[in-house]
Amino acid sequence: MQMNREEGIFWDLIAKKSADRNPLLDAFQRYKKEEFKRLIYKWIGETNNLKILKTDLFEEGLDSDYILFDIFKQDTIFGMDISTAVTEKADTRSRIFKEDLHCSVGDVIRLPYKDSSFEIGRAHV
Repeated sequence: MQMNREEGIFWDLIAKKSADRNPLLDAFQRYKKEEFKRLIYKWIGETNNLKILKTDLFEEGLDSDYILFDIFKQDTIFGMDISTAVTEKADTRSRIFKEDLHCSVGDVIRLPYKDSSFEIGRAHV
């Protein structure tokens, strides 16, 4: 798999510098989480036993909000990120919080999954 290595390195550095928390950022994240949940329920309703793909793991690895886990509690979640450091942090945090997240390093341009593997995909653009 050919990845844009410069992008991966950039996000690796962000992951390593993200230890400090900002209270204003935390407040914004709570608002973002509630808005996102509202939109997901409006667009697709309740989910149950679906396979979900999230093509970045920044929130799960580095942020204090766990949008993915709050919304898709009864589903199987796969997460992918271009950054090895972000992916490792997301994997570690998902185990700490006993969330079932299948993490992998990858590039959204060349997904490491077969076509039609997921019912829902979530990505930042």
